[in-house]
Amino acid sequence: MNRLQASYRIRASAAEIDARARALAIEQSVEMPPTAITEQRIHDEVVARVEDIAADGPGHFRVTLGIAMETTGGEAGQLLNMLFGNCSLQEEVSLVDVDLPEAALRAFGGPSHGTGGLRALCGATARPLTCSALKPQGSSPAALAALAGTLAAAGIDFIKDD
Repeated sequence: MNRLQASYRIRASAAEIDARARALAIEQSVEMPPTAITEQRIHDEVVARVEDIAADGPGHFRVTLGIAMETTGGEAGQLLNMLFGNCSLQEEVSLVDVDLPEAALRAFGGPSHGTGGLRALCGATARPLTCSALKPQGSSPAALAALAGTLAAAGIDFIKDD
């Protein structure tokens, strides 16, 4: 099964952690009551699984979920949504670790250039890199072009367009 392992730290009592972990698994994967899911394949392959629950300090537990990579759609933005999702609105829950399966690491690939490549592109091998964004939003193309020219003339390494 192609699942990522996401670990969350949850503030809960020992009496409630099993139910809290199961609720988190559902929320982070299908976001609906499992009884409303009619396809067995979704129960078997898509609904996240509680892989482990371990004490993690007084009143806290570390819960590891196995989340189907299928839910990410192979997109980095959706991966972040699956990891944080609605649990980011729950102050008692924190994402603490993610372990991606090898196939996901290959699919996402990482940055095209990395820090070394960026330094080589702009010739900044022994100094901090500089970056600025073109702002404010809503400016005319001419105003943004003038600002970009000023930033480039000032020696800014990278100019991000918003």
